[in-house]
Amino acid sequence: MNRAALVACLFACGLSVAAQEKKESKLAASNEKMGVSILAPPSPGKDQLWEAKEEGSFFKDSAVSVSHKVDLFTVEVLVQRKENKDPMREGWKKPAEIAKDIRAAYTAKEGDKEPNFKECILNNEDPKAKLSSIPGAACSHKITLVDKTGGKHQLLEYFIISSDVYYRVVVKYTDDSYKKYWAKEGQFILNSIKRFGPKK
Repeated sequence: MNRAALVACLFACGLSVAAQEKKESKLAASNEKMGVSILAPPSPGKDQLWEAKEEGSFFKDSAVSVSHKVDLFTVEVLVQRKENKDPMREGWKKPAEIAKDIRAAYTAKEGDKEPNFKECILNNEDPKAKLSSIPGAACSHKITLVDKTGGKHQLLEYFIISSDVYYRVVVKYTDDSYKKYWAKEGQFILNSIKRFGPKK
């Protein structure tokens, strides 16, 4: 292959990779089955540092998520529905009770399987929390999870009951990323969460 052909080939490969990277970095994610969508904040520079996905990073069964590509700051939405059940007769627990159960579940042993976290520290709880993008009865807590290696994971979780649907919104962050992104980008992401009727 002569030099001109090699350069042309490398240029074409470079365009292909750039197009693929551009395609993979989405600003919106919508999960039609679970009936929820989310937006990533556009970055001011030429590089888009936020990405929306139809999956989670901390929880594999999240319906949608937004994460920063460099710093640890993610927002994930998990959704549960009471399919084919009467929500009046088979309702959810109160959000504060759900939050308490979740904290216990983080360090609970499942059969012979050891838990991923050896400690769950409750830093703050708001039994009357509100998330304007998802109306309903809600509770939130800030926790620190200590894993088996001693690593610490900071989470802010919202537990929301909206009719027959249960939403769990999880923000994972570090102290530094919380200071950098919570007030602006974090609020943009949280307020962008939209619910809609799921497609069968």
